[in-house]
Amino acid sequence: MGYFDKSPMDWDWCKSWFSAELFWIRQTMSRTMMPRFFRGSFESNGKWVYEQYVAMVRGLGLPEG
Repeated sequence: MGYFDKSPMDWDWCKSWFSAELFWIRQTMSRTMMPRFFRGSFESNGKWVYEQYVAMVRGLGLPEG
């Protein structure tokens, strides 16, 4: 989707002109879901979110393998 890229070639934006479903999926992901998941900024909070997720999964007590 180009959300993580420094200088994205945003083809999804182009394709969204031809598909209403793709347009709304892209809008939902880029405007609401991604900023909320990464506490506003992927660049500054991405590593912290990853570490919290790993700690949560390890805390489930699943066998490693």
